[in-house]
Amino acid sequence: MRSNRNRLSVFKDIGVDILRMDFSFNDERDATLINNKEGIKIEMSTSFIDVIETAIKNGVKPENISTCHNFYPERYTAPSLEAINDINNYWKAKNIPVAIFISSLVKGSHGPWPVSDGLPTIEEHRDMPIEIQLKHCLALDNIDEIIIGNAYASDEEFKAIDQVMKQVYVDIPKNESLGFLADFVPHGLTKRIPFKIHLDKGITALEKEILFNYPSHSDLGDCMNYMLRSRWTRMIYKGKEIPCRPCDKAYYTRVML
Repeated sequence: MRSNRNRLSVFKDIGVDILRMDFSFNDERDATLINNKEGIKIEMSTSFIDVIETAIKNGVKPENISTCHNFYPERYTAPSLEAINDINNYWKAKNIPVAIFISSLVKGSHGPWPVSDGLPTIEEHRDMPIEIQLKHCLALDNIDEIIIGNAYASDEEFKAIDQVMKQVYVDIPKNESLGFLADFVPHGLTKRIPFKIHLDKGITALEKEILFNYPSHSDLGDCMNYMLRSRWTRMIYKGKEIPCRPCDKAYYTRVML
């Protein structure tokens, strides 16, 4: 029995390349299982910090481990963004992959329980369109795999996901005409988060050019909560005139991106 416990060839024979380990021996047997000769990666819960740390001390190679968050079918039971982000950053610092669940909004979609209220990892995602959930996960920059938790996402949702992913990774040529700025402006293989843009009435041709033709708007890490500040455009388009557009709003209005 003991020798069979560590033999994963039956899974290898049917094409399995990763197994979820929902519980743990919490001793050297974890290391034996994770470092299996079949090369099957073992996935654990992101919350198994002590278990994984112990396994690594017992000789586990971090590249043989991945982690995955849970999903939450009942409204208001999922963790907050802050809690998820903290644990993602913890594993990212150790080069251990993290998977997360997003949710289809199709009416009647389900998971393992007879409820239909979404199946996300992050509570704030539960009512967001699936492409917005995807963009948010990409923007966090600490998630390696994104899984749709409930069944079944619609063709329209998959098309929306496809449109996002086609715009995320682009190869931007270096613009030598910018002189010394060329090294600072994003170029090469670049990750972008695409936005849905709502244009104001009376927008000028120059403003459209800046919005749509500039390859990668960047806020230089300011991490502002209410707006993104694209800094390099004011240098690149220096000397161009954009007319003042009066605004009668008392404050900015946040919209879905």
